[in-house]
Amino acid sequence: MSRDSTMIALDSNAMTYWIAAMSAVARPPADPCQQEKIALARIFFWMPDGSGFNLTPTVEAEYQAIRDRPKLDNHESWSLVMLCPVRPLPDSNMVAVRATELSKHHSGTNDCQIVAECELTNMVALLTCDPRLLKNLSAEARGVQLFRPTEYWERMSVPKGKMPIRHPHSSNPMSQCTWWHW
Repeated sequence: MSRDSTMIALDSNAMTYWIAAMSAVARPPADPCQQEKIALARIFFWMPDGSGFNLTPTVEAEYQAIRDRPKLDNHESWSLVMLCPVRPLPDSNMVAVRATELSKHHSGTNDCQIVAECELTNMVALLTCDPRLLKNLSAEARGVQLFRPTEYWERMSVPKGKMPIRHPHSSNPMSQCTWWHW
């Protein structure tokens, strides 16, 4: 079985930033991390046909734990329609073993689990805006590269002016926005 070179996972903060970007129809997404949000939208619109953003079980559990009901509903709506849970699920015992190994380099338990889940589900990239996660686990991750969205967008090397792979439907307010255009 060949490996899809566009298997991209989002961590929880990247998921939230992507949702903020895709919901920014009145004006470009705002700070914090405005450029990361714009990059996430661009990655989504220009990633190869047939690919999508993936969520690991830990990321799903994190967003499902959101206590603010409208925010939770918004995350659930976007995840049900536009995001893909990783399948098959990684073996939980293998995730625990690998997360423990990663915890020697990073104190964030969930971050370690997310990286382990990405490794075990053959994700090629994990997008995050968490500087500590990037600093502590980038060199430790096996088979998955950790990127800020702006770094990943730059690596995609999309020629300026190239038409996106995905287009918002003309009835979608995002189709009238120009901030995400390249």
